[in-house]
Amino acid sequence: MNSHPDFKAQQRAFFDKKYRKEAYGRASLLPKYWISYSDIATIFGRLGLKDETWVLDLGCGDDPTCLTYYSLSCCHVVGVDLSKQGLRIAGIRVNNGGFVGSFDVVVADAEHLPFKEGFFDLIVSMMMLEHVRDLPRTIAEASRVLTAGGRIMIYTINKKYPFRKIFNVLFPGYHRSLAHSEDRFFTIEDIANLFRSNGLILRENVYLFALITAVWDLMILPKLARVMAPHGMAAILNRIYVQTIFPLLKTLASLDTPIKRKGYSSAIIAVGIQHDHKCLNW
Repeated sequence: MNSHPDFKAQQRAFFDKKYRKEAYGRASLLPKYWISYSDIATIFGRLGLKDETWVLDLGCGDDPTCLTYYSLSCCHVVGVDLSKQGLRIAGIRVNNGGFVGSFDVVVADAEHLPFKEGFFDLIVSMMMLEHVRDLPRTIAEASRVLTAGGRIMIYTINKKYPFRKIFNVLFPGYHRSLAHSEDRFFTIEDIANLFRSNGLILRENVYLFALITAVWDLMILPKLARVMAPHGMAAILNRIYVQTIFPLLKTLASLDTPIKRKGYSSAIIAVGIQHDHKCLNW
């Protein structure tokens, strides 16, 4: 599939506009209220971040993962995105958010990364692949700039999710509001095949957001935060949520387990490793 400059210009314009409308602090706080936050954080905990680790946050937008999932690591993070507006806000958030490592931003195209081969120890791509036109080239570029034995974590939309049509009825315009396109939704098998074609080995996969967790984490919680944050009620929400709502939701979310075991979650995480015979025991 060839690259399309017009498509990329449209994506850039869409997200520049979107980021200008959003409050700086909201997006980086929301994941910590997710029922699935602990599952995602566990995956990050197994990625082997060290103080000297170089991390590429690919398509980081306005909400770099270092704020949420590894804020206490002294690693070096480079945030890459097409949107200058998103990266500007990302820099502000990192400066105000207490990240103890270094953070730099680069306006770049995921299909043409301006980095030398084997530069990064870890690449993180959070909800970015569904915005890419040429996925094989994107994965090939990620593999090129990843060091031997380096890891890549892909977090994207699951093509096999059976409840998506229901959500589109209950929450019309949700995917459109995020510029998602169903022709760029993938399965674990799709990601594994792309990994294999580019010298990467799938080492772990996780299914996230089934039915209850998807409704709360992705649909209701953002609307609740949008209403409460401008009125300075975030602290109240935090206290009520942590003490009462969250334990109940965690119990209810256990009903999602059989759905996730069958691979029918809303989102997937695939962790791969750059082929290196010395590192295959990870």
